[in-house]
Amino acid sequence: MKKILILCVSLQGSNERQEKIKQQHQDLQSVISDIQIDFEFFDAIYGKKLPQEYLTFLNLSRQFSGLCDHELGPSELGCWLSHMIIWQRLAQGDYQAYDRVIIIEDDVIFQTKHIQQKLHSLLETNPSFAFLGGHSEPSRRRIRGYTSNDELYFNMTGPKDLYTATYAYSLTTETAKNFVSKQIHKLTYIDDWKYLLAGDVSTPFYYCFEHDDEMQSHIASDRKAYMKKPNRFKKNFNKMKNDLISRIISLFIFKKIIRLAFFLNSTQSHKTGS
Repeated sequence: MKKILILCVSLQGSNERQEKIKQQHQDLQSVISDIQIDFEFFDAIYGKKLPQEYLTFLNLSRQFSGLCDHELGPSELGCWLSHMIIWQRLAQGDYQAYDRVIIIEDDVIFQTKHIQQKLHSLLETNPSFAFLGGHSEPSRRRIRGYTSNDELYFNMTGPKDLYTATYAYSLTTETAKNFVSKQIHKLTYIDDWKYLLAGDVSTPFYYCFEHDDEMQSHIASDRKAYMKKPNRFKKNFNKMKNDLISRIISLFIFKKIIRLAFFLNSTQSHKTGS
């Protein structure tokens, strides 16, 4: 029997969130009998309790790398450290007993529709990296790609600068090593997928988790407080450039290119069952 480990990043003391996640994991186990799905909480780093020297050092590294255009607040740095530790543990073989490791955050809602088929597909295709949720609604309306032949996942072809969030994804040991190496070389946001996934023509998206928008995001608050007002010309120029690159990639794929939002709407509207 194949084995999957779900690691849930959660701050100690987040009892209400953890109880909700544990119940959803139990519900997931009740509908899947042919995959062993283990579950663990990972104690997230609470950035606001880090010594100020840590925050200063990390932000100096970020500034020198030139990849972040704003200072990272305590919550975002705590998130960065939490995911980096998981990637390092994965890279050094701590989870080698599992065929696949899924990383989620404690503010997700499990999407159990066709979840058994999706997890089997994830195990069989074994992509180096896969999103299992993520990206804002406006981004979903702009991200291009094409549906897999079995209609279980969506191959995203860009623009990569629209890929956001770390609340649900899965990666291999080799990819974890690569991500750690990239972050050490040039520290950037933990969800700077454009940088981390550079060179990948497409990235699979399995809709297995959704963000619970009723839960407050400390990182979103951090970014509002620390993010500078963007240069509108630079922002629009980069948007047009990345959109053009995505269109060019789409021309050479020879697949019916659609938007991620359309894929999600069609799969939720036309398929039934669990």
